[in-house]
Amino acid sequence: MKSGPDFIIIGAQKCGTTSLYHYLIQHSQIQSRKRKELHFFTSYYGNGLKWYQQFFRTKKVCGESTPYYLFHPNVAERIALAYPTVKLIVLLREPVERAFSHYNHEVSRGFEPLSFETAIAIEETRLATGQQSAWQHYSYVARGKYAEQLGIYRQYFDYSQILLLKSEDFFAHPQATVDLVTEFLELKKQRIADLKPQNEGEYLKAAIPSVDTLRERFAVDLARLQEQFGITWQQKSQSTLSESTGQLGLRTI
Repeated sequence: MKSGPDFIIIGAQKCGTTSLYHYLIQHSQIQSRKRKELHFFTSYYGNGLKWYQQFFRTKKVCGESTPYYLFHPNVAERIALAYPTVKLIVLLREPVERAFSHYNHEVSRGFEPLSFETAIAIEETRLATGQQSAWQHYSYVARGKYAEQLGIYRQYFDYSQILLLKSEDFFAHPQATVDLVTEFLELKKQRIADLKPQNEGEYLKAAIPSVDTLRERFAVDLARLQEQFGITWQQKSQSTLSESTGQLGLRTI
């Protein structure tokens, strides 16, 4: 029996991680488990590895998906100490769209009473409190600074252990993306029966306020992301903000 995961989907939040995990556990070589997010390396780290290992008692390939892992500053080191050879999967979505989707998610759950413009204006003040609830619920801009977060993981993991995928490619070509992941995990290709999107919100089609302001706040990190990882998005209209660029392909860092 295994003592831990073969793979972890580490993020980012509101980038399609629920759908990707749902598709992967339909693969015959991957263990099916209903509980997607274990939050061990964040909320339950104090429980110890034995608590975590109970979820991976199988001979099949197995993993978990907790999108908070990419954003949390201590998780990369914690994973590396416990499972230095684990494979990590990252979904990245155009950060302005991701921020607005995150905001609407928090509104729908009753955590966010403010307008989107006000919420992003006071985000830094909220996060400065250091409260975990603020970092989990109100980190609309901070979570979209992908180069900064990936830089931490690069300190602990070999490039070949991290697969970067663009959410836009995944949404447009779910089966092809699953094929890339199974190739990364050294598994056979397999047609997935249920490719229905999971955890989808109608608000994603709405126009996004404060696009220009947000683009300015992401500019430095996006330049780093393109330079260091080759990831970029085309700027489009406000209602159809982003478009994937480049060919869909296996990309490790």
